[in-house]
Amino acid sequence: MVLGFYFSRAITVPLVRVTGELKETAGQFLEAASQIEIAGKVLSQSSREQLEGLDKVRGMLEELKEVNAQYVEGIRELKETADATGVSGMDAFNQMRQARKIMKDIKTSSENTAKYVRNIEDIAFQTRLLALNASVEAARSRGVGSGFAVVSADIRNLGRKSSQAAKNSLDQIKHTIEAVGGGADSMQVALKKFSDYGVVSFQIADFTKEASNVAVHLKEAVGEIASSMGRVGQITEKVAAEVKESASVASQTRERALLVKAQVERLAELVGV
Repeated sequence: MVLGFYFSRAITVPLVRVTGELKETAGQFLEAASQIEIAGKVLSQSSREQLEGLDKVRGMLEELKEVNAQYVEGIRELKETADATGVSGMDAFNQMRQARKIMKDIKTSSENTAKYVRNIEDIAFQTRLLALNASVEAARSRGVGSGFAVVSADIRNLGRKSSQAAKNSLDQIKHTIEAVGGGADSMQVALKKFSDYGVVSFQIADFTKEASNVAVHLKEAVGEIASSMGRVGQITEKVAAEVKESASVASQTRERALLVKAQVERLAELVGV
């Protein structure tokens, strides 16, 4: 009887100690499994939120790519327009410069013509004087010079008409010279403005070219970013899948820990712990 008691105690005491340690370990294991499950859920939620954020970023990048493509196209059209405007402006400038030269030549020719007309007027005046003198001499010679007097009168009338025509021509030429001079001055002002416009036009063309280069580089950069974000999205999706699987394993581990803990508690009840 005593031997049986000692034998029973020799078995029961270690079993009680081991059962207590196993119970404590099972509790710690359950707590760790619960924490792993919670961490897995948090990580899974974070992965879902990260995927949603990446989807939004990728959507924004697609919109940015589209807007940037439209911007590049607009810059290209603006550059073509600026180049065409510059060419047209230069052609107009050259034509106006040629017109100014022609007007200058017209003014010079008109001034030379005026000199010739003045000479004609002087000749007509001298002709009138000669015709007048001839008429006086014909009158002195009376009957002998009557026919000559008539001719002299006709010559004097022609001289007077020539003189009047010369004066009229001079007036017209004077108006032409003034008009051409005013046109030349206006042309000079227009040429100056065209020159200033040309400088600004070339600056606009340079700025447009620079903007076009920047837009192209920006388009390439956005494309690279979109590609990188695509790779990040793939990696994130893979991580999310692994996290989901880990969370599932953690949940199963917790369930098993609960089962182990329950079995240990039943064993503890049997040994009286």
